[in-house]
Amino acid sequence: MGRRLGGCCRSGRNRLRERRGRILTIYKRSFVATLIISVISFLVAIILNYALHEQFWCNVLLGIFGGAVLTAITSIIGYFVERRHTLEEFYVEATKLLKHFNKYRVKLTIDQKVNFFLELSNYDTTCWSTTFARIDLFDKKSKKYIYEKIYKPLMGAYKNACSYTEHFEMQINGMALTNAAIEEIVNKLEAIIIREEEYIVGSNKKEIIVKSSYNRIVKKFHTELNGKYYEIMYGKKKAKENREVTKN
Repeated sequence: MGRRLGGCCRSGRNRLRERRGRILTIYKRSFVATLIISVISFLVAIILNYALHEQFWCNVLLGIFGGAVLTAITSIIGYFVERRHTLEEFYVEATKLLKHFNKYRVKLTIDQKVNFFLELSNYDTTCWSTTFARIDLFDKKSKKYIYEKIYKPLMGAYKNACSYTEHFEMQINGMALTNAAIEEIVNKLEAIIIREEEYIVGSNKKEIIVKSSYNRIVKKFHTELNGKYYEIMYGKKKAKENREVTKN
């Protein structure tokens, strides 16, 4: 198989992404830890001051409390900055994959369709997978939504579309499958990407059946990315503004 396209996760750029992923988790854990420390130190300081009248250790704990609060504030700010960056990166990588799917056309010849699937199989999804693995949210439901509604089904569609790569390579090299067999495989894969619809227009006396088709993968995941996912990434206000801009 040829060189994979979009290999942005290799070498230095890959290491940078991994470090950023660890930073997001570190910020999250740091915030939780310092929040717990601040609460405990403050409560113990109150007990020492009012119940035991111990001023020295009370002041020590208040100092720890102040430092913990400052660290917690710094951590939560850093977390939200990295959170937004990671979600934006996931959005961009998903959009790149959808752009490859969007190159498919029903009117292409069989050879052109075969080339499309071969090119798609050469696209490297490592960046996207790495970015998904870096998503570490306080809201576990949001991470579950991203996995079940976007990452898992889109990755599944990608793998299904690339499932006959070896057959296509053999065909190009003049081996094995007949043209009829290749066409059957192409039609099977096309059904994964394209959805065809029929609807009737006109009056009872003169009805016309109109056929149309659209890229079901692009439509479905574009809707998800610019819907609930956009809301998770930027909040409800910006998501609403984005929907209005998209409609216009």
